[in-house]
Amino acid sequence: MSESTLRGVGVVIDDHISSTSTADEIVTISRELEKSGIPLVKYEKLPAESVIANLGSVAFVLLDWDLGSTRRTKLPTGVRAGRGMEASQETQNANFIKTLQAEYTFPIFIFSNQGLTDIKGVLGRAGIDFSDGSGIFIHAKSSLTGTASGTSKLFQAIDKWYEKNPSAYVLSRWRARVETAQNQMFKDFHKENQMWPLPLWKTYADDKDDPDRGISELLFKNFQGRFSKIGLEGSKLSKSIPSGEYRDSLRKILSLSIVIPETSLEGQAWGCGDLLKKGSNYTLLISCDCDFINHDGGEDPKVLRIDGDKVTETALANCDRGIYLPEYGKLNRPMHCAYVFPAVGGKCFQFNFGSACMETVESIKALGYKRVGRITSPYITDIRQRYSQWVQREGFPRVPALLIKE
Repeated sequence: MSESTLRGVGVVIDDHISSTSTADEIVTISRELEKSGIPLVKYEKLPAESVIANLGSVAFVLLDWDLGSTRRTKLPTGVRAGRGMEASQETQNANFIKTLQAEYTFPIFIFSNQGLTDIKGVLGRAGIDFSDGSGIFIHAKSSLTGTASGTSKLFQAIDKWYEKNPSAYVLSRWRARVETAQNQMFKDFHKENQMWPLPLWKTYADDKDDPDRGISELLFKNFQGRFSKIGLEGSKLSKSIPSGEYRDSLRKILSLSIVIPETSLEGQAWGCGDLLKKGSNYTLLISCDCDFINHDGGEDPKVLRIDGDKVTETALANCDRGIYLPEYGKLNRPMHCAYVFPAVGGKCFQFNFGSACMETVESIKALGYKRVGRITSPYITDIRQRYSQWVQREGFPRVPALLIKE
């Protein structure tokens, strides 16, 4: 395998992890991971909730399902192992995994010498998805030590798992590239002036802008300029998929790159690109961000909004209407309106420039509008540019038919 696919700091949970003996395969596996250059944080029992809350930066979690198992624990003479003890630990394991899945997207490796079918049964009863693509890798640890054909069995197995989990593979590559770009950016800033945040904060505050948002946007744009390809291998992402199988989910995935959902904007002030909804009605704010700021403390500034509607699936699929241009793979761009697709819920929206009006944010809120998301660049930039063109348009006289027909 490309051992570099599995990189970053990992967490290993095993009650024998501190043992100097290699009798437990997890000890051997941990040593192999460390030998490949992967730092490990080790726990002999399931971490507390306060620890789980700080696992966001790890690359993966490796859990020995046999944690505390009486099957490998020597009990005092005359004491029999109770199934209840193991069932309780299995429940704790499942709850731990469920918590990780709810909070994070990193891979979870479950290695065990117990029956894998039994483990899957426990996970299934707990409502945990362990299918391909779920981010969970379940494997017998006894078959992960040693080599085969001169290659580590552990990394061979992980490589095969990544081929079935393209999301986990892309995440691994993404995180590595993000770390590189982020470190480069802050090293450059720090080299120039270690106090660089202070004048920026004051500048935004003096302008009555949101300093937090201003610095965040500056960092993001600088970071974006440093970002490049993340080094994906086509062999891992060229799996054929049935036509139409992922249409609805792909719509929703692509919509997240066009519209940031409100759940990710909570607490932020309204600004350019915000998509608002009241009942079945939609409106889009297209004034620049600085227009939302009350610079002089006087009357609330008015911002520009345009109304929109959902485009029906029938209209979207009807190429004769000219909404979707299949030969170009894009939506039509008529003068009087703009289309955004896929937007909220994977739907297509049409915004009409003729509906434009100026209102204060408070008056718009008073009408009952709630924000559902924010349209990102280049989509909102295109809408604003095309609205500007529409405002400045000048009509042409008709060409008399007499000039063409005899």
